[in-house]
Amino acid sequence: MGEFEYLENMRPVDADLFKRCIRELLDSTFIVRDKDTNLYDFIVRGSNAEEISQYLKVIGYDITVMKEYGFVMLKQSENDNETVGIKRLSFQQFTNDQIHLLLVLWETYLSKMNSEKEIYITFSELNDRVNYYNVSIKLAVEKEALRLFKRFSLIDFLSSDLNSSDISNMSIRLYPTLMFSMDYEQLRTVLNEHINSIKFEDVYDDNAEEETEE
Repeated sequence: MGEFEYLENMRPVDADLFKRCIRELLDSTFIVRDKDTNLYDFIVRGSNAEEISQYLKVIGYDITVMKEYGFVMLKQSENDNETVGIKRLSFQQFTNDQIHLLLVLWETYLSKMNSEKEIYITFSELNDRVNYYNVSIKLAVEKEALRLFKRFSLIDFLSSDLNSSDISNMSIRLYPTLMFSMDYEQLRTVLNEHINSIKFEDVYDDNAEEETEE
């Protein structure tokens, strides 16, 4: 296998975890420690992150390990920044309603991140926050958006709760991956076009400055 000779030397259990990590990253973009401890721990152990990075670069991708937030993120390889096909494959197009809901979830996470270790919001509270910004989203559309966000490990909840007759008290776990669900330029564009009343930019700029200083 040449440069991937390390795969042949892996124990069967590690080879299985390696494959699962690749599939999960390509399907969901993120691997979150609190959602899948086994896969996250495998990536951050030893040289596994470097080897997964090497493997993904062959098809134009790479990973970033965010230990401070507890997740691993799939990204486009710097060597393939001009490869349009890869950009299209790795970019999820959200509808306006999904963007509105995503930004409210993002704002909620940012407002609570310094005071709570694990951040939750009820379905009822989420709708109150959506209504505050004069956004109207149909229930079926909202449910579908939440399922999509769960697939990409931005949030988590019990599927049975979402399908119950009364979901007002359904608990939704918010993950730090919400902060990286769109890049800064996407965020600025979306805010200008859709929800100018939400004061996201000051919060996001502060976080960006802290990261730059580090």
